[in-house]
Amino acid sequence: MATERTGLGNRTREVIIEAASDLMLEVGPSRLTHRNVAARAGVSVGSTTKYFESIVDLRRQALEFCVAKGKAEAQRCAEELARAENPVTAGTELLVTYLSDPQRVASEMSLVAAAAGGADPDLRRLATSWTVSFAEALVPRCGRAAAWALATFIDGAIIHAALYDEPLDPAIVEQALQALLRTGEEA
Repeated sequence: MATERTGLGNRTREVIIEAASDLMLEVGPSRLTHRNVAARAGVSVGSTTKYFESIVDLRRQALEFCVAKGKAEAQRCAEELARAENPVTAGTELLVTYLSDPQRVASEMSLVAAAAGGADPDLRRLATSWTVSFAEALVPRCGRAAAWALATFIDGAIIHAALYDEPLDPAIVEQALQALLRTGEEA
């Protein structure tokens, strides 16, 4: 029975962290409260305070969760591109799919805007974690210059999708990726 309760407690804790990380990306870490996290997670406020000493502790753990999730996604994308028969086509499909999700683009832009102020180094680390992880994972495949050029292009494509409410045309993405990968061949 104790093991069952511990498992349930661990799952409740995970649900709270996931809810906090989602909210943090939507509203920013400074607007995270036990009450709004509890509502998102579908648990009582008492559950959030039971598992996390303070909102600062919950925010820190949600940030760590987001960073780990972002790094894993970046690594997965880089590995998928490395295995692809045609990395330009695969990269175009991955990027256009991502940019076609308005909620993901809006969350990314909220995070970047909040981190750009520089007041919260943890938030800046979260905002840059995907780009850094993706670029570093690509370095062995295409070299440092091309990897960072690709990652920077993706950052710009996200901004474009947020401002224009639509992703870049796939043909433009494909041309850009081809040109950026040539950067690695020339280096």
